[in-house]
Amino acid sequence: MGKNIAIVILVILCGVFFVYAKYNQTIAENARMEAIQNLQLAEEQREMAMQAEEAAKQSEMRAIAALNEAEQQRLKLEEALKKCK
Repeated sequence: MGKNIAIVILVILCGVFFVYAKYNQTIAENARMEAIQNLQLAEEQREMAMQAEEAAKQSEMRAIAALNEAEQQRLKLEEALKKCK
């Protein structure tokens, strides 16, 4: 009889450990999926940052071109003023 009780207790303990192991496995799988999603989000954000950087560079180049054009116009106006005097 004592042997049967020990076997029942052992089976119950095995069941508890099995449930606990499955619970931990589920938590690990969820954490893995969340990590994958975070990596994908980070990659998307990196791509967006690269696009924003490229757009900023293009804007800077357009601003420099506009400044150069304005300087050329200023020089032309100065020349025209000198001719009028």
